[in-house]
Parts: sequence; C-alpha cells; structure tokens
Amino acid sequence: MNKELIQDIKQPKRRLSDVLPKAPETKISDDPLDPNVKPRRRRSRVVGGVVIVLILIALPVAYFASQALATAVIKVTPKQLVLSVDDSLKMPFETMTIRATTEKTIVGAEKKSVSDRASGQIIVTNRYSSQAQRLVANTRFQTAAGKIYRIKDDLSVPGYVSTGGKITPGEINAMVFADQPGPDYNGELAELTIPGFKNDPRAGKITARGKTAMTGGFIGERLEVSAEVRAETEKTLTDQLTTKLIDEARAGLPAGLVTYPETGFFRFKSHTDDNQTSNELVFTVEGELTTLIFPERELSQRLAENHVTDFKESEEALVVNFAELEFIITDRANFDPAAASEVSFKLNGQAKLVWQFDPLELKRSLGGIKSVDYQKVLIDYPSIASAEINFRPPWINRFPRALDRIEVEIVKAVDR
Repeated sequence: MNKELIQDIKQPKRRLSDVLPKAPETKISDDPLDPNVKPRRRRSRVVGGVVIVLILIALPVAYFASQALATAVIKVTPKQLVLSVDDSLKMPFETMTIRATTEKTIVGAEKKSVSDRASGQIIVTNRYSSQAQRLVANTRFQTAAGKIYRIKDDLSVPGYVSTGGKITPGEINAMVFADQPGPDYNGELAELTIPGFKNDPRAGKITARGKTAMTGGFIGERLEVSAEVRAETEKTLTDQLTTKLIDEARAGLPAGLVTYPETGFFRFKSHTDDNQTSNELVFTVEGELTTLIFPERELSQRLAENHVTDFKESEEALVVNFAELEFIITDRANFDPAAASEVSFKLNGQAKLVWQFDPLELKRSLGGIKSVDYQKVLIDYPSIASAEINFRPPWINRFPRALDRIEVEIVKAVDR
C-alpha cells in the first residue's frame, strides 16, 4: 500500500461511554407486578403525604378524646382530732320503743286453785311542788269506784316546772298491784287519788291516772307449775327476750342517731294460758324496750364546743366512734323516760372527731379547672387537712367538667 492510502484510513474517535458496558434499560411502568420496572416516584410521595395527614388528624383527635375520657381521683384527708372526753352533759332526747313476745310450753303442769292480783302501770303527777315528792312503798291509789292499787317500792315524783307563770307537772311511771285478787280489778283505769293525803295540802295536787290496762287478776282453778320451774322459765325467756329486743333496737336505729345500752329501759310481763285442757302449760313473756336516742350531729357539736378552741357554729364535725365511749345516766334509778324531756349524763373516753365537707360541692368546685389551681379551691374547704390528686391518663392537666368523672375518696380517721 502506498502512503496516501494508509493515511486515508482513519479510525473514528470513541467516547468512554462507548467503551463501558451499558446498564440495562429501565422501563417506567404502572404495573406494580412487573419485576423489571420501578413504581412511579409520584405514588410514593402521595402515600407519604397521606400518612402525614392522617397523623396530623389523629393527634388532635386522640388528645381531645383523652380529655373527654379523662378521670381524676382526689384522696381527701379531713381535719380530725382525738378528744379526751370526761363530760357531764344535759340534753333533750327522743325515744324508740321495741316490743316482742316469746313463749315456752311446760309439760307436767297440774291444776291448782289460785288467786292472783291484777297489775299494770299508772302515771303519777306532781302539781304540788317544784321539789320532788317521795311516796313510800305500799302507798295506796284509789279509783272513783273505791278500788285500791298499791306501789311495791318507794317512789320519787319529780317536781313541777314553772315557765312564765305556766306550770308543767312533774310525772313518773309506776307499777301498781291490786289490793285484792280477782278479775274485778282487771281493766282500764282513769283518775286515781291518794287516800293517805286526806286533809293534807298535797291532796288533789299529787294524783295519778292509768297508763296501761290492769291485767292478771284471777280466782279459780288453772294449770300451775312449781315456783322453781316458773321462776327458771321466766328467767330463761326474759334473757332471750332481752337479747332479741337489743338486737332489734340496734338494727332499727335510724342513721344519724346514737344510743347506748345504758339508755335502755325494759319492762316484762309474764302470763300463762288459763284455758288448758291438758297438762301442758304455755308460759308467755311480753317484753318492751324503751331506749333513749340522740342526734349524733348535736352530740358531736356539744363535745367539739367543749374541747376545740375557737370552734365555730358554721363548722360541722362528727364523732365517728360513739360506740367506744361510756355513757352513764345520772341518777338512773329515779329517771323515767316517759315523764322527762331531758336527761343528765356523763360521757367518757377517747372521741375521734372528724370534720365534715360536701363531696359533691367539692366536685363542682374542681370541675373544669387547671390541675395547678386545685390548692386555691381547697382554701374554701377548711374541713380538709390535705388532698392528693391523681389523673388518668397522667398527662391530663385539667379536671374533667363531667362530675361523674371526678371521684372523691375520703381517708379514714386515724388516731392522733
């Protein structure tokens, strides 16, 4: 070849990209099932945007939902003190009366001739003096028909009370027994006088009237048992009846009232069925319990006023352990709950006094306020010594507006 021909054959110039191996061609496709294609970037951006929007929507929804479903529990410790009580008090009272009956069949009774005296209760009245008047045992009381009934024991009749020129007679109940046996002395009594006061300034001033019917008067044959069996049966039934009356009184005591065993006055009456046709005698005991009851709020206030410095009338505090205190009626032997309107007594022991507040009113005061402001609310509740707040969920910073979502727990009284 000649030189000119060689010069005419020239190699074309090549780029680096022409030498390197080429990457396979990427197809853009909408088919997500094709492994050789990539999904569009736009779709991934859309999905991410939707997630962000959903999160932005969910967060405030969750927040407001937690606010709506939030609850608050406030544990309140009320103000409380232990008082060393040894107080003499005089207070008005109310009474509660419980009645019950029990009986027992006695086998082996025999018919005997008997004569029993009627008995029952009267009310003795003193219009003679403001001083108590003493009547000796066996004092006679006479009906308009001339029938005589007697008291068995000495009796002190309270003096009258004069207020503004008006006299309120002193009165007391007494058990009387017919002067003679027999059914003629049974029945209701009206007015009675005291024959022993004839030509005495007390005549017509100290009198009596019937309270219960006279019963038990009898002359004739009836089934009887020995005095020992009768006494044993009566004691057994009376003990059973006493327990039953006390239990019924406790169960029937209304809320907010206080009573004590010492304030119970019992009355029992026994009788037998006089119309038995066999040798079985039914022995029956009727019992009545009259017990004094006091409003616990009034009794608590009296103790608080006696023992707490600067105790205000507007404050309300209750003794929560009245059952642990000792109650003693002054001159119980001469006290008649039917005739008296007040009673003098002593109260001894360690009384736990707890200040009171209205939980519903506290809820209303707290509803909707910020959690940091609850101490300001408690300033208006001097009966509360301290309080602990728990929120659910814990990030809540405001009390629910719905009162049923606020719970008040009262911490029990403790010894101090």
